[in-house]
Amino acid sequence: MRKKRAVVALSGGVDSAFSAYLMLESGYEVIGIFLKLFGSEYSGWFSESRARKVAEFLKIPFYSLNFREKFEKKVISYFINSYLKGETPNPCIVCNRYIKFGYLLNKALELGGECLVTGHYARIKEENGEWGLFRGVDVDKDQSYFLFPLLEKPLSKIYFPLGEWRKERVHQEARRIGIPALFHESQEVCFLEGRGIKEFLTKEGGVSICPGPIITTEGKIVGEHPGVYFFTIGQRRGLKIKLGEPYYIKEIIPEENKIVIGKREEIYSSILEAEEVIADKNFPLKQGDIVEAKIRYLVKPEKAEVIYWDGRRIRLRFFHPQWAVTPGQAVVLYREDRVIAGGWIRRGVRENGNH
Repeated sequence: MRKKRAVVALSGGVDSAFSAYLMLESGYEVIGIFLKLFGSEYSGWFSESRARKVAEFLKIPFYSLNFREKFEKKVISYFINSYLKGETPNPCIVCNRYIKFGYLLNKALELGGECLVTGHYARIKEENGEWGLFRGVDVDKDQSYFLFPLLEKPLSKIYFPLGEWRKERVHQEARRIGIPALFHESQEVCFLEGRGIKEFLTKEGGVSICPGPIITTEGKIVGEHPGVYFFTIGQRRGLKIKLGEPYYIKEIIPEENKIVIGKREEIYSSILEAEEVIADKNFPLKQGDIVEAKIRYLVKPEKAEVIYWDGRRIRLRFFHPQWAVTPGQAVVLYREDRVIAGGWIRRGVRENGNH
């Protein structure tokens, strides 16, 4: 009888390597795949040569797939265009949707894989005959925020072995076994490869960057910025202005090459509007629902009421106003540990109706 086959995305890092090890220990036939997405040989945690060493150590077949063209079209173009619109992009979510759990998932199924396996800290499980996406057991490392587009994918074909593990224990076990993977992780955008946003946008995106005015919400010019693409909502650092009290970025207007700043209380929003929402069909949303909403990765989910929902666009009112609701980032909705929807933030609104 043939063993079940698992296709594991190997990056060269410890999480994907240990995931492959766990699948072997579970009795699967394992195939390792590395995705060529940018550059020639990547530095840091994303390395073809290190991924190959992991496969050799585990004695599994290894393949390298060239997805550079697909990655440039879907992820890098999105990244550049998001900045051009004055947004703060989240390329990991887009990569997950189109590259890892789009093109790669299809390839895994073509290879006869029962499932595509990655080293994400999240869980996919079946409850009452329905498959769902859930937070990982390690709440400090949970990555379900980046994975909401999987709600439109065949979840039964995706598996996250580390969802039930704590990261510290993963590292301990991987060291004990002697897996030749990189244990350090970079928090930078992988394809920047150490470059700053300015260098990347000008060289890769052909973007012209020039100084412009910094204005208050009353319209008073109080300074000059070096380029709108260096900033995000809620930022204070780098403004180089002295007004006697702290001011923060409230709005970025790229078509006018200006940045609007406001006092701290002006940066809070009680209402959030999002679009391109993907929802779990097993948990239909409706007006009046109370959910927990996470507006960026490194924040806790907060209670909010659904005040508008048309199947693709949503409007939420938070029980407590949220700091720096940022266009271009994602809002992800939970019921307890289950991800029930996610979409792209269009804007935050103060309760009095002001942006």
